[in-house]
Amino acid sequence: MQICAIIAEYNPFHNGHKYMIDKVRKAGGTHIVAVMSGNFVQRGDVAICDKYSRTRMAIEGGADLVIELPVTYAAATAQRFAHGAVALIKALGCVDTLAFGSECGDQKLLDKIADAIDFPQVVEKMKENLTLGMSFASARQSALEFCGYEGGILQNANDTLAVCYIDEIYRQNACLDRMAIKRKGVGHDGGVKGTFASASVIRKMVADGDNFAPYMPLDAAEILLKKVDSGQAPMLIGSLDRAFMAKLRSMSLEDIANLPDISEGLENRIYKAVRECGSVFDVADAVKSKRYTHARIRRILLSALLGIDKELYSLEPQYIRVLGFNDKGREILAAAKPTLPIIARAKDTANLSANAKRLLDAQSVADGIAVLSADSPLPHPDDVEVVIV
Repeated sequence: MQICAIIAEYNPFHNGHKYMIDKVRKAGGTHIVAVMSGNFVQRGDVAICDKYSRTRMAIEGGADLVIELPVTYAAATAQRFAHGAVALIKALGCVDTLAFGSECGDQKLLDKIADAIDFPQVVEKMKENLTLGMSFASARQSALEFCGYEGGILQNANDTLAVCYIDEIYRQNACLDRMAIKRKGVGHDGGVKGTFASASVIRKMVADGDNFAPYMPLDAAEILLKKVDSGQAPMLIGSLDRAFMAKLRSMSLEDIANLPDISEGLENRIYKAVRECGSVFDVADAVKSKRYTHARIRRILLSALLGIDKELYSLEPQYIRVLGFNDKGREILAAAKPTLPIIARAKDTANLSANAKRLLDAQSVADGIAVLSADSPLPHPDDVEVVIV
């Protein structure tokens, strides 16, 4: 048994994802675990459809076990996203290899950059760049290049995540081999090439009513099409605009200051914009600057909507939440030597720690809000539901 893990959003699951899973199989992966974002994703956005539908897409597409990356990690910075996902993989106690997509596909280069980002001279130069008003990403890339490293690869979204994954493997002393799979077809936010299209392009097709099926495996396309036909997809963050503004206008300056990733008086800019702007998109535009990227602002505003403060955000992963599995997935669970509780049934939540229950409750709130963003909102999801294929 060779168990490989993949960290993903599958938003939605497309031909590029299927290609990657097939490559992992050909490389010897007999069993595949997907650590997947739930109903909210890393850009501070809602997923195109609910997490259970995307879980089924993933399993039909070749994954054997899908576990959920909690919202406090799924809608966070790249480094924190990576931290939570690697921690869950390590906690399973049975995964051999972490596979990840990469624009460069150069494992040695990715390892070298992951090493370099923690070198003292790079860290010091990065701090200097931050004082000049650079965003975190720009400051790190510039620091690497200043110190003679190929920081330019951090302009690529998947390469950036790959470096974060490798860095977290080092930091957490996780016994995981690494497998870089060169991305095929189009870039992370690219267009269309043959039967390959980026997830962002497919999401736009769904929103515009265009034909997205050629760019997804048949099973995945059928699942998404049924959700579209029922009015339960696409889930769109704009549909939550009034909810955002109601929540933000009810918050004090101190409440905003207690949101994750707030620093250097950013709460004052947000507080002012909330009172001057009529939509959450206008708030984000008003607060955005060279240093504070749109993605960072969106994540902060999403934390406000979901009630995630700095204390909750700082919690380490507390459990392994199973979203779905097939027969091979059962074999992975049987082989696991978990260091965190595994939740696959309602009764598995009975003896959780106080912090685990807090995190699970926050996830439940997030899920209940997310499904309100579709034209035909779903009822509040069952807190413990598992897709079995």
